[in-house]
Amino acid sequence: MAKILLASAHESVKQRFVEALTTDGHTFVLCESGDSLRKSLLEGLPDLMIADVDLPGLDAFELVEALQDLSGGRPIARL
Repeated sequence: MAKILLASAHESVKQRFVEALTTDGHTFVLCESGDSLRKSLLEGLPDLMIADVDLPGLDAFELVEALQDLSGGRPIARL
């Protein structure tokens, strides 16, 4: 099963994803801000990340930069 990092400032968004995907046995790391997302990424990269592009304290460009830094130059799949 996948470890999914779900980053959104909106509780209802996080709840809908968790409800939809928990039945498949996936585990979740929930983040509500850029700071909490950065801390979670430092603990290990998830199998999948779903993130708002306008998290408090982190925009989409900063998120991509943080992921590139953590990946050590390895390609990151994005949709």
